[in-house]
Amino acid sequence: MRVLMCPPDYIRIDEEINDWMDRKNQPDPRVARLQWQKLMEVYTHLGAELWFIDPDPYLQDMCFAANFAWCRGNKVILANFAHSVRMPEKQYVQLWFNRHRQKMLNVSVHELPTHIRFEGQGDVVTVDTSDGPLVLMGYGQGRTDYEAAPYLADIHNMPSDRIIPMRLVNSKFYHLDMACNYIAPQNLFVYFPDAFDSAGKRIIESFPVIRYAVSEEDALRFTCNGVFMQDNNRKTIYVATNPTDAFASKLQEYDIFTYKVDVSEVGKNGGSARCLTLFLPEESTFPEK
Repeated sequence: MRVLMCPPDYIRIDEEINDWMDRKNQPDPRVARLQWQKLMEVYTHLGAELWFIDPDPYLQDMCFAANFAWCRGNKVILANFAHSVRMPEKQYVQLWFNRHRQKMLNVSVHELPTHIRFEGQGDVVTVDTSDGPLVLMGYGQGRTDYEAAPYLADIHNMPSDRIIPMRLVNSKFYHLDMACNYIAPQNLFVYFPDAFDSAGKRIIESFPVIRYAVSEEDALRFTCNGVFMQDNNRKTIYVATNPTDAFASKLQEYDIFTYKVDVSEVGKNGGSARCLTLFLPEESTFPEK
């Protein structure tokens, strides 16, 4: 596994851009950095290949690397951020990929039209089906536009009906990766139902997966934003805070352990473990030539 991370050295709340943020409750960059390093150490221990991008001192949320882009196969689609406070991140990310793409076997870097908002991996969750991957794309909270879906399908040469826009209706869950998670080895879809509109719930109910609807209490603990990893056949989801006993017990039914990696300080800005992690292209996922 390859991941891109950005240290939270300059995390703060100058501008409140989600319902988790409160200028009176500022994150401590020193504590955030120590917690971020613990997550980094977990990835290193599990054999992940870590890549890093330097933070910019003027950008409050640059540590949330999941929103930089969406990587699939050997293609990278850069984000078009919705909020002005995050828009400057794109130039740093684009430069980073242009400098490093040859080291990743010449991945191609793509952009959407500037008027189409798209917030990267944070608004994409892929579900495996017998008919091939089904890509869910979150929209509806002023982050990613509904109109981004056909562009994603075109760039990745996917049939348009394999990109499914999912409308998010709860302002606490403004990105899709905060509202759901798919754990492929167990075919388990973990989600918070009240994050979705009625159409989205019906779509989820139609998936050929095992569904687990988490409680609001667990959803607000960022359990859907955990990172799943497998090491020596031990399956673990790494979450930012202690989940309820009900959540831990349910996942253990599917042979999945929960492990707390405290990144609560960045949680003040409305993000968690998966928000801090951009999964990069790997050669094993490239299409055959």
